Amino acid sequence: MANHAKPVHALPTADMPPMPISAFLARLSDRCLRAFAEWLAHSLLLFGILAVIEGLHWCLTNVLRIPASKKFFDIVPMAYLFDGADLALLVGVAVVGVTAVVRSYLGKHE
Repeated sequence: MANHAKPVHALPTADMPPMPISAFLARLSDRCLRAFAEWLAHSLLLFGILAVIEGLHWCLTNVLRIPASKKFFDIVPMAYLFDGADLALLVGVAVVGVTAVVRSYLGKHE
């Protein structure tokens, strides 16, 4: 049995009339709004987590008076741990965020 379903992103053909410009613009604005909402949500999440990491770093150095040159396990400086956490978070959110924004723009909600 052949599957006769039309592709979702098919170009207009003789048996398929072109989409009116108003419908096209409505769909485009909807996709752009969903993509912007995804971007905004990921940006706020990233800002919140980075603020918590920086707040923890500030508390360790200023409230608990742990020196900034402190080495954990006599190997890893404290600054490397916090910079590594920032980098891992930025890379992770960048990969997941870009994927989510593109999927949202394309209309794939699953």
